[in-house]
Amino acid sequence: MPQDISMHIPFPARVNPDAARVADEEMRWLLRFGLLRSPEAVRRHRNGDYTELGVRFHPAATGEGLDLAIEQQSWFFLFDDQFDGPRGDDPAQAQALVGAVQEVLRHPDGQPRAPIVAAFADIWARSRHGMSDLWCSRAERHWHMYLESYVTEARRRHRGEAPTEADYLPERRRSIGVQPTLDMAERAGHYEVPQRVFTSAPVAAMRQLVADFVILDNDLVSLEKEEARGDPHNLVLVLRRERGLSRDAAIEEVARLRADCVKAFTAIEDRLPREYDRLGFTAVEKSLLDRYRHDALRSLVRGVHDWAQQAGRYTAAHIIPAERPGYLDDLGKPSNDA
Repeated sequence: MPQDISMHIPFPARVNPDAARVADEEMRWLLRFGLLRSPEAVRRHRNGDYTELGVRFHPAATGEGLDLAIEQQSWFFLFDDQFDGPRGDDPAQAQALVGAVQEVLRHPDGQPRAPIVAAFADIWARSRHGMSDLWCSRAERHWHMYLESYVTEARRRHRGEAPTEADYLPERRRSIGVQPTLDMAERAGHYEVPQRVFTSAPVAAMRQLVADFVILDNDLVSLEKEEARGDPHNLVLVLRRERGLSRDAAIEEVARLRADCVKAFTAIEDRLPREYDRLGFTAVEKSLLDRYRHDALRSLVRGVHDWAQQAGRYTAAHIIPAERPGYLDDLGKPSNDA
């Protein structure tokens, strides 16, 4: 895979020191909800090393907040895998599973029976604990955006269409899962970014740059996975088709765009002291933004890149070709029907 493209990220590498304990807790949670049904499923999940990703995303979280954040990361990948088979090409099947998860957001007191939905219900209930109504509304909105993107992609695959370059990043910003992950950084850290800080122009711009970096970094390391499955949702493939670039040239262009995200992010950081004064942020607001910037935004950029360089998820052994659609357990069916 094209992982050996040098990339300087001017943020320190940080790993939560509680990684060993949380890995054991994550496995107990996965087994409790029936998300890993065989030794092969356990092996495959461990090969993905999602605990490692979580402890890099949330280097300062502790206790139950860290446990919750790690379990959210595991859930993301298991949910995403549910669309690698026929469901990812069938809008009706995609909508059925997405709708079941969205029902949890609308009616959190329900009793979902499908393992992947029940696990999400547990995450959502614990996520809301101790957080304000404003944070909960924002997090719910971000989850809906993320979930609906799976139906959008299934409709496109069903029609045999590929995303355009103009549409690609705006659509992927919804599907990449960055916003729920950033929301979780607040919940795991037991703090909230004040609304006027969160919606301010510099913070909104930094959040989008983080999302774009994660998209571009993921497209580089997952390129062989998309190629093996014939999935057009990768910017390297979009650029090859629309601009007529060679594979190497398209990879180089995506790597350049990825580096530009970091440059633009640090340029905004350099201007923040002036922005603080211009926007009239209080000392408390400045402190909370600094925490969010270091423990959420920066950690997401550095964490996803460092994890992807060694994660088993994008190795050849983890890639399943499209002609093997039944390789994963269907966690979207009620347990007694599975």
